[in-house]
Amino acid sequence: MPATARPQQADFAAEAAQLMLRLGLAIILIVVPTGAIYSRRLLFTLVPVGVAMILLGALLAPGRHALLPSRQVMFSPVVQALVLLLAWAALSLLWTPFQALALERYGKTAATVALAVAAIFMLPGRTRTSNLNLMPIGVGIAALATIAVAIALPPELRELPDPEGTSIERAALGLVVLVWPALGALAVRERWASAGALAVATAGAATVVWVPAALTAMVVSALVFSIGSSNPRRVSKILVVICAGLILLAPALALFAQHFLAGRLPPAVAIWAQPYFLWAELIRMEGWRVLTGHGFDMTVRGLASGYLPVFTPRSLLFEVWYDLGIVGAVATALFVSLGLLAAGRLPVPAASFMLAGIVCILVVAFSGLATMQIWWITLICISTISFTCVINAHPRLARPAARVMPDAPGRPRV
Repeated sequence: MPATARPQQADFAAEAAQLMLRLGLAIILIVVPTGAIYSRRLLFTLVPVGVAMILLGALLAPGRHALLPSRQVMFSPVVQALVLLLAWAALSLLWTPFQALALERYGKTAATVALAVAAIFMLPGRTRTSNLNLMPIGVGIAALATIAVAIALPPELRELPDPEGTSIERAALGLVVLVWPALGALAVRERWASAGALAVATAGAATVVWVPAALTAMVVSALVFSIGSSNPRRVSKILVVICAGLILLAPALALFAQHFLAGRLPPAVAIWAQPYFLWAELIRMEGWRVLTGHGFDMTVRGLASGYLPVFTPRSLLFEVWYDLGIVGAVATALFVSLGLLAAGRLPVPAASFMLAGIVCILVVAFSGLATMQIWWITLICISTISFTCVINAHPRLARPAARVMPDAPGRPRV
């Protein structure tokens, strides 16, 4: 083979790899957020396709050996905590009452997480500007489309009784989660005016659709962003105490609330507190189950079968403790804490946005709007892939200023 043919083949392979990577990211970051407005199944169909194209692009890249995950990443504390959580959830399948259904759901969850981890490991070390622009473009188009559909959609179709939310409600919730990596992408390029417009469009979409939990999550995460911009490491440590404390002390808080507040609250407030009073009763009735939990997917199947009352708490706090017990709660608190600490150690432009993104996800999960459903896990994976692209972005994306050369004698001005 001639020597000149090898560089040409390397150039063709590099261009093909970049094309596949860009198409995969475009599917995940543009098509999925917009398509989720119209189809609830589109999320599960297109995300694997996008991840597969990212993996194919990584395999076609000439320097693909440099893309393989290092031992430092594979054995990082965050990954180990995630493996511990997944391992305990798999072990709990031995004593869950709905083994067949729980096994199917666990397989889908584990496969979704594995696809996201593979895509993250295969992303290039530096994100190009063209790929970084896909995030705000996708969120912006999805926000405008959500507003248009919400205005045109009849109210009776937007208020269908669905415990997991309608397609447009899921789309608005997805926008609130995905807007933070999109804002981070704009901040890396110092496009602050565009970032403000994107935030306003996202808040407008959540308001028009009217998802109060999503609006609350956006407000709380915005507060975290404003505070964390100056000292993200310190803020991450404060968030660890708050979030880990809520996860680990949730049963004690439910018992405390029932003991001191039951029968003393106004009727309007007592309705909101009733699920947590029920949780306290379950703890008293099945005290030893706090150690092992009832098994993965028990909360969802118990509600569907009528084993659990309708007013059972829908929060992630209840689901983790009821399904996985104290071991699952400790693993969840450890995973969240390590993730927050890792986000706080990032460079300042990315750290504050990632802290806000994590808090946004936790507020939604703690409120019970979304906990461990497959579509929610998939949405978190998309957010993680997006944040990885922001973290890998080149620190200097702005073009250097052109130097003005003095005119040479006799040279005409151009």
